[in-house]
Parts: sequence; C-alpha cells; structure tokens
Amino acid sequence: EVKTDVKINQQDARTLADKYLNQYYHKNELITLEFWTNVLEILVPNYAFTPQDTGYEGWANPTNPPMLVWKAIYSRKKNTLEQTPVQIWVDAADGSMCGGWE
Repeated sequence: EVKTDVKINQQDARTLADKYLNQYYHKNELITLEFWTNVLEILVPNYAFTPQDTGYEGWANPTNPPMLVWKAIYSRKKNTLEQTPVQIWVDAADGSMCGGWE
C-alpha cells in the first residue's frame, strides 16, 4: 500500500529539488543543467546522490517500499548534440530527498 498524502506542493518540491541538486549532485556538472519539469509519480526510492545511497547505481533497491514522489527532471547538455536527463526525487509527504537518476 502506497501512502498518497501530498503535503508538498509542486513549486515547493521544485525548490527542494534545486536545493538537493546543489547539495548532492556533481558540482562540475551543475552549470550544464536546466530545469525541465516536475511530475508526481509512485517510485521505489533508491537514495541516489544522498549519503543513504544504497549502491544500486540509479536502480531502485527492491527492499524499499514504493512511495509517492515529485520527480524533478533536468536537462543536461553534454555537448551541442546530446542532452541527457537528471532526476531528483522528493518525497511528496515530507519533502526529503529519496533518490534520483542520471
């Protein structure tokens, strides 16, 4: 059963995602990131980029229960032709960072 309490609104989730991005993401790549969108989804947290990183390299740890998260997606320009996404996941209930993907 997934808790569906949304206590963090979309704008606050984006503000938190920006904060977590600056706090945890690779500092040398921050200048190439541009915010794209923020969507509400049910995901299994992987705690990527955080001190609680489970080492699943962006994949969800199957022992973590699914949760409702705001998924902030940023576009990363590697060069003029290639853009790859970076995601920061924010718990929709309490605003904590629960993972991401790149």
